[in-house]
Amino acid sequence: MGVRDFDLRPYGQLGGRQVYKDKGFTLVEILVVLAVLALLIPVSLLVVSHTLNANNEARLRSGATLLAEGIVEQLLSLSLIHISEPTRPY
Repeated sequence: MGVRDFDLRPYGQLGGRQVYKDKGFTLVEILVVLAVLALLIPVSLLVVSHTLNANNEARLRSGATLLAEGIVEQLLSLSLIHISEPTRPY
């Protein structure tokens, strides 16, 4: 990148100063972007972690529910238990 890559001709006037047209970002702009990313990346990783944990818990609950339903069906087919309508107290 040579000197010819930058256009430093005056762009206009701002409060008595000449404003130059440049083709890049300032150091402050880059530091602000890095600070924002430094805050957003850990938060997004935390959200992903919680989502994965919730998904795993839901999968385990679903498996346990299916297992329990299977056991109840086996017990019902063996007539070891009888499920009836609940009685209402008077």
